[in-house]
Amino acid sequence: MKKAKEFLFLGLILVVLFSISPLTSANDQIINQSMEALRDLSKIPERDVFFYLLEKAEAIAIFPKVVRLGLGLGAQYGEGLVYRKEFNKNIWYGPAFYKIYGVSFGPQAGIQSTSLILLIMDQEGMNVFYSDGLTLGGNVSVAAGPIGRSFSAEVDLNLDSSIYSYSQSRGLFIGLSVQGAQIKQNHQANRQFYKESIKPEEILTSKIASNLSSLRLQQMLKDLIRKNSID
Repeated sequence: MKKAKEFLFLGLILVVLFSISPLTSANDQIINQSMEALRDLSKIPERDVFFYLLEKAEAIAIFPKVVRLGLGLGAQYGEGLVYRKEFNKNIWYGPAFYKIYGVSFGPQAGIQSTSLILLIMDQEGMNVFYSDGLTLGGNVSVAAGPIGRSFSAEVDLNLDSSIYSYSQSRGLFIGLSVQGAQIKQNHQANRQFYKESIKPEEILTSKIASNLSSLRLQQMLKDLIRKNSID
């Protein structure tokens, strides 16, 4: 009975977060916070494997602030964006805006804010973002992103997940589980940003936003891949 009440309470919190999010998170703010999250990850000493996967990835999803609340059960919610890379070219389409939310189980307490970056490696991973409300770890494989200062061909053979996740809190990697989390398209944010009703799949296959903050984030992605290629 107690667990049922906790579950109901956390569910109500998620409903409240959904209802207030359009008022509290402007698109430019999400883009700027996403740049900060990507910059923080790119500065860690063990970043080489991340750079390698970024170059190979089909797209990147950044949720700069995922709030997790735990009271025996845990609820998490965040808003973010996705950019998709043109095949074999360092050209990025987007952003398309999304929400992530879910309920987790196990011992946990308190409130925590983390940044979450997902590297989407193939079409199966992209289908999660082209659809609306699919669950990570359901029909698509999700794994914690590997880190390290070197990358060997032997390790590369074992990288067969569709999505790799990287989460940070205060500059440290943490085990934020995204298994079971749902990805929802943020139709209101996309409509506000592009001044029209547009599907995320169209955005991620044909739109390069002229928004200055977005152009800076796109350039950061290009520079990170270019730097890794040179190194």
